[in-house]
Amino acid sequence: MTGQSQMKKTDDSRLETFRRPGAAEEFIAHLNTCFGMGERAATAGLGEAPEFPSLFVIGAPRSGTTVLMQWLANWPAFGVPTNLLARFHQAPYLGGLVQRLLTDQNLGYLDELAIPGADQAGFQSVIGKTAGILSPHEFFYLWRRFFPLDRGRALTDAERKLADPAGFARALRHLEAALTKPLAMKAIIMQYEIALIAAAVPKSVFLFTRRDEVGNCDSILESRKRVHGSAEEWFSVKPPGIDRFLTESPVVQVAAQVALTNDLISGQLQRLDPARVIQTDHEAFCDSPESTALSIVGSFSRLGCHISPHPCPGTFVSNRRQPANREELREALKFARQHHDNGG
Repeated sequence: MTGQSQMKKTDDSRLETFRRPGAAEEFIAHLNTCFGMGERAATAGLGEAPEFPSLFVIGAPRSGTTVLMQWLANWPAFGVPTNLLARFHQAPYLGGLVQRLLTDQNLGYLDELAIPGADQAGFQSVIGKTAGILSPHEFFYLWRRFFPLDRGRALTDAERKLADPAGFARALRHLEAALTKPLAMKAIIMQYEIALIAAAVPKSVFLFTRRDEVGNCDSILESRKRVHGSAEEWFSVKPPGIDRFLTESPVVQVAAQVALTNDLISGQLQRLDPARVIQTDHEAFCDSPESTALSIVGSFSRLGCHISPHPCPGTFVSNRRQPANREELREALKFARQHHDNGG
């Protein structure tokens, strides 16, 4: 990435993928059954947790988590779960090896396996969905192997008993070993359980992105309309305490979603070693990604892992439109915090 980088959106026809079952699910399940048998033998003795620090990106929906992941995918110091790797959720180690076989120039010969555009992840997305085999994937398939979650929310007591955080840490170690570099991945599906992840992955670092909350709410409302055709339908994560607001208007619902998510994440991060916490403002990141890069390098250095700086700082275009109902959104954010703090 050089000079001015643009965050582009692909045609809205891709939104149809949100509304219909994936045609490849059966094939992917069969593929993982086959690879899973070899994975167990191939990963024996690799270790129980990542050896390098792992970077987890968290934040409210539409707060800039996707562009952060795309930027990290273009940083050679990191390995990220990609659209290709997502197909190997039962065998991340073997999937990582396949990815290296197809994309690592040191393992190729005269471009026999060259895939056009596979040398760099792009910066296109549609509401968090990316295109290209090396573009980042949320990898919810992997998370759901070890945590009984349907979407980003808190676990119930019964679900905590079924969770396997040690197995998750082991899977990350397998993927790290295949890619031979520190991992960076979205963790929004488990961002209300940070303590659980922090304990399971002792060298984890959490990168928390925040966006102007009014603009964040406006973006979620627009996403509801684009995905569901109406602002009435729910979109993305459900923070603890959100049930209190589900009978309110869509404006209050998204305000509560943003306010509760930001406040709950902030509270959890305050209980961690500051060396494991990085906070970035989305608008500031778009203007100057280099500051966030330096924070990441510093945090990893304090944890004993020295990584090279991001080679292409660049800039991004952030959507900073002023919604017509800005004051209504401000009041909704205030209402959500008051009623959540007061227990309804």
